[in-house]
Amino acid sequence: MATVNLGRLKPVFKGAYNSSTAYVIDDIVTYANETYINIQAGTNQQPNTATGYWTKLAAKGADGTDVGTTLTTQGDILYRDGSGLQRLAKGTAGQVLKINSGATAPEWGTDAGGKIGQVLQTVLQGTYSIAPGGNTWGTYSSILISITPTATSSKIWIGYNFTVGCNNWCGFRIERDIGGGGYSHLSAASGTQDGNRQAGVPGHGYRYNDANQNRNINFAYLDSPNTTSAVTYKLGAITHDGSTIYIGRTHSNDNYHSVTRTSTYINAWEILA
Repeated sequence: MATVNLGRLKPVFKGAYNSSTAYVIDDIVTYANETYINIQAGTNQQPNTATGYWTKLAAKGADGTDVGTTLTTQGDILYRDGSGLQRLAKGTAGQVLKINSGATAPEWGTDAGGKIGQVLQTVLQGTYSIAPGGNTWGTYSSILISITPTATSSKIWIGYNFTVGCNNWCGFRIERDIGGGGYSHLSAASGTQDGNRQAGVPGHGYRYNDANQNRNINFAYLDSPNTTSAVTYKLGAITHDGSTIYIGRTHSNDNYHSVTRTSTYINAWEILA
């Protein structure tokens, strides 16, 4: 049987170019980070200059950044600036990642604020009452919470949730004491008094004539006491006819399954500036 020599059927990769190697057509080499294929057999024909012997298959791209040498320490962050990839060294404990003042690059810094500094809660499971007299404000001595801000710039979020048993018109407000200086109406948390119409918090102006039922009251206010002394908040109340105002029970307190006794919640959160 006759043998037919078809020659080389596919290119052969020869690795990095060597000037002492005799290359033949379709040999492929690499040189200076580029790839060439031989088009004419020869020796010592440098691929990037001997265009009669070599054709470039793949050109070298632009040099990138060696990330392995840019990032040198555990916790480093890689980012790009106007010229290329850059290293941002890790921050310290408690820092947050933010954008610099020029809005051009990331940086480490302290939190701008708005965090919760402390959370306090008073849970009262008893029943409480006052009879301040007609159209006269009184306070519940036991329905209170105290918190000491860590900075004068802090705000205090104060929240109440309770049930009231009132046999006539009644309303509520917050009384505040700073550093033992005495209680006064926290008027910024209330509406505006108009004539005989009293200023109170949401739920104020409640009237319910069924003495066997109570009503849930809840409200909250963000206070700015501007102090690092202890701040104490009490619940104030008023009634039209001077009758007793009960907290945590109905007005009648009848021994029925449907007559509930409820807990009272007071919450105080310090919001850092």
